[in-house]
Amino acid sequence: MPRLKRGKKSIGKPKRRTKHNLKAAADCKAVIPEHAYAMPTCTSQYDLVQSPCGYSGQFGDCMCILHYDEMAAADEESHPPHHDSDGFHADEYFLVFDGSVVQYKPEDNVNHLTLQRLQEDTITHEAELNKLNFDVLKTTEQLHLIQCYEKPNINMKLSLSVDCNLIPTIKVHGKSLPSTHSAYKEISQTFIISDLMLLAKSVSEHSVCFGNPDGKYVSIFSDKGAAYLEGNCGANYSATIRSDNCELLVLAQNLRCVPCQKLRGAYRMKDKRTNEKTNNVNILSSSRPNCSMNRKELEEKQKLLKAKAKELELQNRRLRNRIQLEIEKQATELNAKETSDIYNLVTEYTPQVEKNFEADSFQRIFWDEQIKYNQLKNKCSMRWHPLIVKWSLLLKSKSSKAYQAMKDSGFINLPSERTLYDYTHYVPSKMGFVPETIAMLVKECQEKGIYNEPWKSYVGLLQDEIKVKSDLVYCPTTGELVGYVNLDSTSNQIMELQNGISNSESQLATSALVLMVKGASSDLKFPLAAFSTNSLDSTQLYTILWRAIELLEIEAGLKVLFITCDGAGQNRKFFDMHRSEHNNSSEPVNFCQNPYADDNRMLYFISDMPHLLKTARNCFANSHSHKKSRHLWNNGYNISWLHIVNLYEQHIEKNMYTKSNLNRAHIDLTSYSQMKVNLAAQVLSSHVATHLQQEYGAEVTGTVEFIRHVNKFFDCVNSRNLYEGTNKRNPNLDPYTDTNDERLTWLSDTFLKYFDTWRDSVKNRPGKFSKEQYAKMQLSQQTLDGFKITVRSIVACVRHLLKEGAPFVLTEVFNQDALEQHFGHYRHKGGANDNPTIDNVKHLITTLRVVGSSALAPLRGNTKRRKSDPNRDTVNSPLPRKKSRPYSI
Repeated sequence: MPRLKRGKKSIGKPKRRTKHNLKAAADCKAVIPEHAYAMPTCTSQYDLVQSPCGYSGQFGDCMCILHYDEMAAADEESHPPHHDSDGFHADEYFLVFDGSVVQYKPEDNVNHLTLQRLQEDTITHEAELNKLNFDVLKTTEQLHLIQCYEKPNINMKLSLSVDCNLIPTIKVHGKSLPSTHSAYKEISQTFIISDLMLLAKSVSEHSVCFGNPDGKYVSIFSDKGAAYLEGNCGANYSATIRSDNCELLVLAQNLRCVPCQKLRGAYRMKDKRTNEKTNNVNILSSSRPNCSMNRKELEEKQKLLKAKAKELELQNRRLRNRIQLEIEKQATELNAKETSDIYNLVTEYTPQVEKNFEADSFQRIFWDEQIKYNQLKNKCSMRWHPLIVKWSLLLKSKSSKAYQAMKDSGFINLPSERTLYDYTHYVPSKMGFVPETIAMLVKECQEKGIYNEPWKSYVGLLQDEIKVKSDLVYCPTTGELVGYVNLDSTSNQIMELQNGISNSESQLATSALVLMVKGASSDLKFPLAAFSTNSLDSTQLYTILWRAIELLEIEAGLKVLFITCDGAGQNRKFFDMHRSEHNNSSEPVNFCQNPYADDNRMLYFISDMPHLLKTARNCFANSHSHKKSRHLWNNGYNISWLHIVNLYEQHIEKNMYTKSNLNRAHIDLTSYSQMKVNLAAQVLSSHVATHLQQEYGAEVTGTVEFIRHVNKFFDCVNSRNLYEGTNKRNPNLDPYTDTNDERLTWLSDTFLKYFDTWRDSVKNRPGKFSKEQYAKMQLSQQTLDGFKITVRSIVACVRHLLKEGAPFVLTEVFNQDALEQHFGHYRHKGGANDNPTIDNVKHLITTLRVVGSSALAPLRGNTKRRKSDPNRDTVNSPLPRKKSRPYSI
């Protein structure tokens, strides 16, 4: 800062200065030009001080140095000290401006004085600046030199600004020029009017970098690279692509800077590859999504689609005309007599149908409904059987077009789509808990006789998430956008508060949480509610599940005995949230007190058994194979997947006489085959264990023992009907009829003790191993905890149901196969797209509530429906239907 001041020292007195001294100091500018506008601050050092310019001398020789002595101390009180605006301590203050000395007051702002002097000097050079196409703009804080584009709408080209600290800044199109740019090379350590003129001249010798404004490059621009797209700033282009390291200003003879030139080469190659790929690949047959195509490819695809649609329409018209001609040539119109004959044939064979099919069978009901419809003169008066309505709703949920084609064919008679609409819209299609849904549940329970016996009213709550496609759909009925995250009222309020604090928008749902009520001693399977979720946590799950239990216990009059879910992290945390004085040990939590039960009943948590089987198989498959993330070992024997691989490759694959269910899909697991429960069950079967033992003997003792334990566990918790154990000669599949069943004792004692012994064997293994190595010798902790939770809960539930009077218990009711089959309907609705939208889930769950058990599960999928057990109900009571609104006049 250019200042000259008389300071004082605490033990001395400043020397008296004369005009001669000041003039000599001012003339110092002629010798050392850097001193102008850059005087140093006052220092507490005195006598000989080193100058910022490198000069060492006395005060009279250079104004950059203040020299003090200890004379005239008596005059100290006669010169009271002051502080100026920069905090300097002195008696008198001076500024040196390019050879002249100006005195200022302590209350004056030094920075504004220096900037004001520079602005005054600029006025004298304004004509020269105008020749360089600069306009001068002055403010109290800055001095601006501006260049603009010459257009009707004036846009700023560049600006050269100087602030109060005399620091120049150059901006091009609003972006600061890099400090290393060559335009700054003319600036000296200090900054005066001559430096400003040199900098303005240097800038005028440059031009703005042109970037890459080519339309073909702009159309394929991607913000993933080290570049950015600049809009219209007034130049001769509407948009241009610049490198992140663009120099902005280049010499006048150059068009663009070096970084933008390199970027141009990269985009030239990208455009070349895009054109080659477009020419070599048919866009219509390509699997590329539209979001990954550029504008040129999208336009080309649109043209091809229009041409293809036109061609298909022409083919359709030709086929329609051809069929019409064939009908006119070969078709025969039936007269009244022939029509009567066909009707008589149907009537004649009715006794045979009645003889072959029972009165409540679907075939008999379908035959009777067809005859009944044909006998009616007024078809609108037809009242369809509830089973036909449910079957029609199921067909329509698969494909509306296919259902309409069947109905219009005239081959069979089906309810109209308007009739089906009244049945599916009796209850509003909403996410979350709907009051009308509880009324439907109560009615279905009454029809099934669940309230007749106390033991029939025990149910379980199944919960799982299904992946959905993130999408927004406008609902014209409610006027809302369907597709956002929507949980219970408490969780929604917490989310709104969090979004308000973080100033974030509502999130789109990526999955749907579905709750299903399943009878423990009945065939009840009722989808209770669905919620659109995104990264569901345990606290949100806590409020939803306990609200569902409250509705079932209090409003529906059912007794919730268990909750079944998979081993996801939020589910395990939900279990652990119920740790109390009853289960405060280090063991995993498998039950809690049910506060809504009037008999102080416990609520048990169950980890889905098929999921446990798959996780156990996956740990086994990664032992010495696949990912090699585990090295299972027990009591001196390796439990290795390579034993299964060797058995298949050496004794099954090449031996055509060996009977085995194993094939290559069991051995080489993929991300898709890992989800198949049947593949895991067939590998971990007693047949494979026996075959291993026969071929390899004691070498595979650990593997055989592991497979036999897991196989018996899955059989004990997967009894499905009264006769499966007898038919398969496997007593482990028999239903449970006694609280002292030996299988319950084996599960709670022998099976769980097997893993405890395994753990002790690993801990006592000779050698030095880390904790991580010890953990890899066993199954994952999540799988072990899942086994403990499931076994203890199922044993307790079976004994409780038998004590309450249930004649038998099938342990299949404790898994979530019913919910997985329910998800199969969602995926079928999407056609080729396996992931439905939230809007699909909202409407389908309402339809499936009406269809009930008539909704056949897919024969293929994560769980398989048994072909011999169609599981259709034949309830004859009329279904609830939406009432038509009267017309207003």
